[in-house]
Amino acid sequence: MMPAPVSNLALIAGNVDFTSVPTAAITAALRGAPLRVLFTSFDKPLFWLYAKSEIRDLKGLKDKKIGTSGLGAAETLLREFLKKQGLEVGRDVTLLNTGADSVRWVSVVSGSTDATVITLPWNFSAEEAGLRNLVSFTKEDMVQLTGSVVIRDGLLQTEPSVVEKFIGATLKGHLAVRANRAEAIATLTRNVKISEALAGKSYDVIRPALTADGGLSEESQRKALDLILQVQGIKETPPIERFFDFGIQKRLSTEFKGKNWKP
Repeated sequence: MMPAPVSNLALIAGNVDFTSVPTAAITAALRGAPLRVLFTSFDKPLFWLYAKSEIRDLKGLKDKKIGTSGLGAAETLLREFLKKQGLEVGRDVTLLNTGADSVRWVSVVSGSTDATVITLPWNFSAEEAGLRNLVSFTKEDMVQLTGSVVIRDGLLQTEPSVVEKFIGATLKGHLAVRANRAEAIATLTRNVKISEALAGKSYDVIRPALTADGGLSEESQRKALDLILQVQGIKETPPIERFFDFGIQKRLSTEFKGKNWKP
């Protein structure tokens, strides 16, 4: 277990061969780090917007306070989404940095804020406290990567067979999770050390955010990169091939389909 910046350094130094944190890797790659995303499990934001029960829809957020974790991908996505709904931050709504997820939903319950964006498993806590789910970002037309396979460029040249085997095994696991709800829940219960009920609820809400086969269209790659560029305040858009290479994933996915491989 490593914080994202440490995992980047470990990957660059060769202390580890793969990491799973794409946003941090792409951010480092923008500064010249030789890192690249080869596979991604999720392409939708794993965020939910919860509000006081009396706020029945997005229009009800006008002149209200929304708690966030501060500047970052989640807040950037929220700002973009609200703008599309005709709500401008600073004019129509106020964003407040109210801390971690465990604090943010409580701030809504206590009345310090009117709504908040939260992640698993705190969305369930918010639901149980009677807050209203206004938006499930997993179902919106937005792109944010999670659970990816990131490597340093050199590994593709020095150990291509290792990379291919790793991607192949990851792809099989990914397809198995998509296809077998019961087995996925059992694995979550065992490995994450959570109850079967929580594992089931978690699976059902994250399932819409799973990619079909670990790949991304060129359009989605650009959207994922654009989000990070916004967060970093970078206006120039570099070529996406500096950050992504789904060649192995595409080839293996095609091979599995050709062989009618089933999880």
